[in-house]
Amino acid sequence: MRRVVLYIDSLTSGGAERSVLLLSRGLSNKGHHVVVVTVHGEKRDFYTLPKNVHRYSLGLTRKNRGLGKLFYNEKRIRALREILKKEKCDVVIGMMTMCSVLATVSCFGLPTRSITAERNYPGRKPAIKPWGFLRSVFYRFADAHIVQSKETAAWLEKHTGAKNTYIIPNAVSWPLQSFPPSVDPASLLSSDF
Repeated sequence: MRRVVLYIDSLTSGGAERSVLLLSRGLSNKGHHVVVVTVHGEKRDFYTLPKNVHRYSLGLTRKNRGLGKLFYNEKRIRALREILKKEKCDVVIGMMTMCSVLATVSCFGLPTRSITAERNYPGRKPAIKPWGFLRSVFYRFADAHIVQSKETAAWLEKHTGAKNTYIIPNAVSWPLQSFPPSVDPASLLSSDF
C-alpha cells in the first residue's frame, strides 16, 4: 500500500480536476491511502471525492501582489509539507504547473517523492508568470513527470531538464455515461456515408 497525495488548485469542473477524481478513486480502490489537497475550499467544488479519500483544503487563496504573493506561496509550501509529514506520504502528485512546482519544493528534505502532471502542451499554452520560470528551475528536481503526449515530454525535457517523463493519456470511464438528449449518430449521416 502506498500513501499518495494529489495536490491541485481546486475541484471545479475542469479536466485536471476530473483526472484527480478518477485517479483518487482508482488508487483507493486498489487499497492505497489517498489524500487530496486543494488550495481552494470546498465551496468551489464541482466533483465529489470518494468517501474513503481524505481531503485537506489549504484555504490559502488570497490575492496578493509583489512580495505578498511570494510569502503566500511560502505559506502554501509550509502547509503542504506539514500534511506530507502528518500523512507519512510516499508520493505527492502536483496537478498543473503551479501545484507541481509547489509540490516539488515541498518535498525538499523529505522522503516523499514528487511527480509533476502537466495537463496542457506548454509550447502552445504557456504558464502564467512566474510559474513558467519556476517550472524551468524546479522540474529537474522532481522524481517523475506525467504528460499526455510525446510533444509535451520533449518540450519539458528541452526547456526544464525534466527526466523520467511518462506519457499517460486522459482516462476514459467505461461504459461511457449517457446524458439526455442523446442523438443516434446514424440519424445525422447520409446513407451514402
